[in-house]
Amino acid sequence: MFTKLVQAIKDKIAARKAVMVFPRKIEKYNSQVALHLARLSHWAYPGGLCKNQGYKEKREFLEDMEKKKKQAAAWGFKRFHYIYSEEKKILVIIIRRRRDIIICFRGTVINSLLNWHTDFCARLVHMKTFGGVHEGFNTALDSVWEGIKIHISPGEKKRVWLTGHSMGGALALLAGARFVTEYKKFDQHLITGIYGFGSPRVGDKAFESAFKNSYLNDRCFMFAKYNDVITVVPPFIKKIMEYRDVGNIKYFDRKGVLKSKKHLSEFKIVKNFLAGYFSKQRLSEFGWETVVNDWKTFNHYFHKGFTEIKLARSMSMSKQESKHWHRFKQFFTKELPALEPESESEPEPQKNNEQTEGGPPKLLKMVMNLFIELFVELNPYVVNSHDIAVYIENLEKNQNSFIP
Repeated sequence: MFTKLVQAIKDKIAARKAVMVFPRKIEKYNSQVALHLARLSHWAYPGGLCKNQGYKEKREFLEDMEKKKKQAAAWGFKRFHYIYSEEKKILVIIIRRRRDIIICFRGTVINSLLNWHTDFCARLVHMKTFGGVHEGFNTALDSVWEGIKIHISPGEKKRVWLTGHSMGGALALLAGARFVTEYKKFDQHLITGIYGFGSPRVGDKAFESAFKNSYLNDRCFMFAKYNDVITVVPPFIKKIMEYRDVGNIKYFDRKGVLKSKKHLSEFKIVKNFLAGYFSKQRLSEFGWETVVNDWKTFNHYFHKGFTEIKLARSMSMSKQESKHWHRFKQFFTKELPALEPESESEPEPQKNNEQTEGGPPKLLKMVMNLFIELFVELNPYVVNSHDIAVYIENLEKNQNSFIP
């Protein structure tokens, strides 16, 4: 009897230690909150692993959601909901307890074509009151927005946190902006904090300006790493795509020390990425063979892609080759201009160059499938520099030792 009582006390203590504790009073940045939300961003991936390539069957997905529900309960979040867009393959997990609501957006799943299509639709589109935003991310958020609004009432009294890694961080940022726009009449300070990890950029100069003028700016923290190239894409290209950094940037340097930055330098981060790729440590561990093999892999997929594109062009671009080639160059945009024959004698474009229903054009699918195959082949170093697990490791080292 006494042994069972002792074991019950131990179990209760262990359960209390497992609970995610958020401070009662939070003023701007909080290292403890950052670590909790980074772990949740990692947890949102299939099986709780950033490098996992997704679910093979619906049964696996449902089983994983059940496991996540139990884990959320162990952390102290008794209410668990998820919103999944079959159309865009976007997953949002909403967990809540007495004082907090956390909305966690899953990042890009490596082998999901629709996730990659979302990432590469980088054309700027207008967002009400906020300016130009990334079309792919905006459309992805549209696919789950109504479901999110069901769980977040305009007069919500609980603290609402938005978080995510990679594409998930970008969606969290846009969701914050959309809450400000749509819930403005009800609550000026609905969002308590936005924490994004390894997030790509989401908006232009007008978006940056509108974001700075909102209450979100002081509550938004975007984490970047010295060699994480995902954090500086889409790039700033004058008069073409003028993407800007927003929020308070928290930057991990080469030693893993956390610092503040106003803006990220594309040149420095790409330089650090390449320096790491060709570093003595990496070459001594894997040898020059890995570089040679990567080059051979890249060369193989480049020629494979070039051959398939050339074949597609010869099959479907006979009389309107120039128009079709211009159309192919625009494949990163979602809505491609319709091609009409110059005269009645010219044939209509063939089906294999038309946009497929509910997805990208077939030629785009072929090119992006090749890209994904290449990415998976070259995966280890690229993913390791962007892995949320590395962000978590650095946050654990920097608890209460942040350098402003």
